[in-house]
Amino acid sequence: MKFTLLFYVVSLLLPSLANAIIIRHDTADELYIKAATTHLHSVGNANGCMATMIAKDWAVTAAHCVDKHLKRPFWVSQLNQKSPVIKHIIHSKYKPNFPGYDIALLQLNWPIESAIPVPLYEQNDETGQLVTFVGNGDFGDGQQGVIARTNKMRAATNIVESVTNKELLFKFDEPATLEKATRPLNQNALMLEGISGPGDSGGPAFIFKGEQKYLAGVSSWQDYHIREGLYGVTEHYARISTSAKWIKSQLIQHKTQLPKPNASSLYKQILAAPSQAQHQWRNATQIERNQLILTLAYILPEQTMSSLVPLIPQLNEITMGDVNLLEYAIELQNWPLVKTLIRHNKKPTKSNAQNEPLISQLVRYFNNEGDIAPFLAALIDKDVNINQTDKRGLTPLAHAVYLASNGKDTSNSIDHVDQLLKFGANPNITTHDGYSPLMEASRRCHNKLMTRLISAGANKKLTDASGKTQHDYYQKNCN
Repeated sequence: MKFTLLFYVVSLLLPSLANAIIIRHDTADELYIKAATTHLHSVGNANGCMATMIAKDWAVTAAHCVDKHLKRPFWVSQLNQKSPVIKHIIHSKYKPNFPGYDIALLQLNWPIESAIPVPLYEQNDETGQLVTFVGNGDFGDGQQGVIARTNKMRAATNIVESVTNKELLFKFDEPATLEKATRPLNQNALMLEGISGPGDSGGPAFIFKGEQKYLAGVSSWQDYHIREGLYGVTEHYARISTSAKWIKSQLIQHKTQLPKPNASSLYKQILAAPSQAQHQWRNATQIERNQLILTLAYILPEQTMSSLVPLIPQLNEITMGDVNLLEYAIELQNWPLVKTLIRHNKKPTKSNAQNEPLISQLVRYFNNEGDIAPFLAALIDKDVNINQTDKRGLTPLAHAVYLASNGKDTSNSIDHVDQLLKFGANPNITTHDGYSPLMEASRRCHNKLMTRLISAGANKKLTDASGKTQHDYYQKNCN
């Protein structure tokens, strides 16, 4: 029997969604990073996008961050705290692929106690106002556009140059001088001039009145002609002042008494009487099971989860949208829970609903400073194929090479490549169009990766569907 978790739970990987601030080319990055420190308790990450806390249990993000991915598990994370989202509400006037009203509200299962909520900006005077916006992830500057991913929170400033009923607009001006900290409209860049990166969607545009900051806009889209992030592009933010009444009405309408994270007594009852675990699980309500799973995923220490999981084998069959509990734990980056679930799962699902191999999911999310090797060993011991491909023909090794060669992982993605090769990953498995991991490393001029792959037996003579070899890609891009 399969149990389905009956809630939507808001963070990560959806390709090209989680990116950050684009800054001036002539200003130290450290200044932008320092400017963000005063906003860390007011913003968070949600589904690869940014979000702003407007109450301890409510956040605002962009509608396009959630409307296409309703089956994915969601949570909001801020600093070291995470809370699952039990309800998302998309603006009634929002239409996908049409600009305007790109706003969604996220109701959390329990409050983020460290959050400092930001009030809504309700005045109709945004034009000419200084705005501050915040984001983390991919980073770049106005001359080069997007450069790399760093996962560092940054804040930048700009001036609202025009408004519509639905949006705030501002332009990324190229600096003319370094002396001015303010400027007339359209004349000169601010000292911390910048814009959101591609995918900083949902992030805030703050307006200050004295010491108090207000949420004036939500990052929506960028109008560019050549490449995102270059000087001259125009940013579009959903306008809060014209939607403030709708937002407040939704908060009132959907105000509920939510259970606190320690309110789940089911897991305590099961641990108190292990021999009755199956009886207690079968007789529990769906709400009680949901709260147990949330408590397991977000709160319980490793020793407690290690005692609980083997008592409820049904946990291996739990699905949340289109992922199972093990996949959810990987996305949540709850590595003690991942380890526990693998240990007590006789036959882990080898791929998710998108046909992405379980090891590829592990590689994609394992970006901390720990060692990925024990997790690879445990999965291989459970007969998970290290060379399994997804629907495009990409292996876990291909994913790891892509992440490492494109600078998408800030810690140890090259080590992931080494470990996969050590555990028997085949460097010569290509995509359906013949593209190999060595070709990707060569196209990105990543000599270290090229050396590792060739040492592991990567074939330099392979050709892709266009007839190109690894050498062709290297010669075109690196000489």
